[in-house]
Amino acid sequence: MLTLLDDCDPVQADIYNRHFYAGTMTPAVMAATKGNIAPWMASLTFGGPDLSHRLPGQSDGYHDSVFHAPLAGLPMSHWSATGLGLVKMSARIHG
Repeated sequence: MLTLLDDCDPVQADIYNRHFYAGTMTPAVMAATKGNIAPWMASLTFGGPDLSHRLPGQSDGYHDSVFHAPLAGLPMSHWSATGLGLVKMSARIHG
């Protein structure tokens, strides 16, 4: 397994896991577990000219986190080599 992003406080993760497995999870416990780099990350998009940038999509609406990863993603099946998807993602990272 290759970890590309670990935005977790180990103490909060332990509290979260204890509540999850005990069946005592609450919204307050979940809210206390969010990270600092990509809070409430819900998805991960591959972007940039070589698809090696990661753009976390977050359920709280915050979209300012971008990081480079050692492994490139694959283009979406509906993108062409010069398709708008690659251009939009590159513009979002570089502009």
